[in-house]
Amino acid sequence: MTGSLRGLKVLDFSTLLPGPMATLFLAEAGAEVIKIERPETGEEMRYYPPTWGDSSVNFSLLNRGKKSVTVDLKNQSEREKLIPLIEQADIFVEQFRPGVMARLGLDYESIAKINPKISLLKTFLNNKRALINPFRNLLIKYFLNKLE
Repeated sequence: MTGSLRGLKVLDFSTLLPGPMATLFLAEAGAEVIKIERPETGEEMRYYPPTWGDSSVNFSLLNRGKKSVTVDLKNQSEREKLIPLIEQADIFVEQFRPGVMARLGLDYESIAKINPKISLLKTFLNNKRALINPFRNLLIKYFLNKLE
């Protein structure tokens, strides 16, 4: 993939619209985006209409250009498969309710112990408004780290 974000690695734990849209922009700018999905069913948007053949049009549009890996986040041995990905990632994107990632051992404090340079982009819905940490700060941090 070419683009100004080539070399940036993103772990995408998000679903539905806000997170996948944000990581789509990163992928289209050249970042390598690895989407983490639950085993067997994957993300629920895979089954949303409208469909083209067996695929959801919405899912296909929002997740084009991304790699997909399945991990059962509720299983400790499955979560350990994420360690090499976290070690290599620049950005970690998630949109779970507050406290969920901490219960799974995947909150910022835990992943920063594995990779101190990783940035967290947390998206979630609160009072019907999407709250997204500014990409600008993440991208500035990324490019400053590349200059060191």
